Amino acid sequence: MDKIEIYLDGKDKLQRLANLFGVDIESYYTPAIVFDHDTTDQQIAKESGRLFYIFCENLADRQYMSNIIQFEDNRASIFKVFFGEDAKETSDWNPTLFLKRYPFRDCDKEISERLFDKLIKTDEYKTRMDNYTKDYDIESEDYKRKTDFYRRQWLTYLCGAYQFACYLTKNDIPTFNKNFKCTGVTSYEKMPSMKDVYAPDIQDEQELADYLLLIRKLWNTLKGVGVAVCCNVLKESGVTALAKPDTHIMKIVDEMQKAGLLPPVAISKPKGKELYKEEKAVISMYRWAMDIKKQHPEEQISAFKLDRVIYLLCTNGYFYAQKDRDKIISAKTLIAQIQQNGKER
Repeated sequence: MDKIEIYLDGKDKLQRLANLFGVDIESYYTPAIVFDHDTTDQQIAKESGRLFYIFCENLADRQYMSNIIQFEDNRASIFKVFFGEDAKETSDWNPTLFLKRYPFRDCDKEISERLFDKLIKTDEYKTRMDNYTKDYDIESEDYKRKTDFYRRQWLTYLCGAYQFACYLTKNDIPTFNKNFKCTGVTSYEKMPSMKDVYAPDIQDEQELADYLLLIRKLWNTLKGVGVAVCCNVLKESGVTALAKPDTHIMKIVDEMQKAGLLPPVAISKPKGKELYKEEKAVISMYRWAMDIKKQHPEEQISAFKLDRVIYLLCTNGYFYAQKDRDKIISAKTLIAQIQQNGKER
């Protein structure tokens, strides 16, 4: 079974599972929003509320943070903190209104604390904090470590969200130190434009590599955002040349390369701009998707869709079958297929 067959076989298994549970799986293979290459900054700005929501949702999915933020469960509380107790929740999280509620002032060292102060007054925060620390004596060092970790994860989330709201509204972006105090600002003019970020014209691996270098400025600036979160936010916002280089994707790409199904990425970059392993994994996923497209031009494939298929295969189709999982769909089965191909080559 070659790399094309591995994809087609996995996709067919997922389709059968989706049919069993009456799920439209094709909708899962489509980003929430897509911009074409001719989109202007002004047109992107009109969608800033949806883009901010996508960011807030996916930042919460960061490693270690997801079990604390729990975006779906805490979404209403987060919305009230951002937009006010009386604001009506929608999926259009207007960053302009957020910043109007929390205006940034020069050298405002307490912006993160102002946000956090609103959060800790919510009943949901108190309840979840109690659940998170219920197994620890309130006087113990372990309790103090747990509460500090919990607080720092929330502060990271709030700071990252605030910074991104500034980016979407073309304001200068506050920078925070490890104690979440504002130490200055990054000028919006030094950031990549929204058109370059959200509407890139990526036609080959070299252009994708250039794009990955471009968006480094974003994830280097935004609190709590690394390569994986940044790629995930942007792919969910319509940059379908991207995959999210999380644990699942990194493992599968590594196994594919060991089996000789995907060649190593060999794109040369100047010293200091070498590609990280996560960025190389993104390029490998793009290459795999384009190879599928060459052999099956009728197939609506992209790195985004391939990412979604691999994710479902590695999580037992969990997105669709939360109770009665199809046991033939698993990361173990997928890796066995890949390894068997390597032995036969």
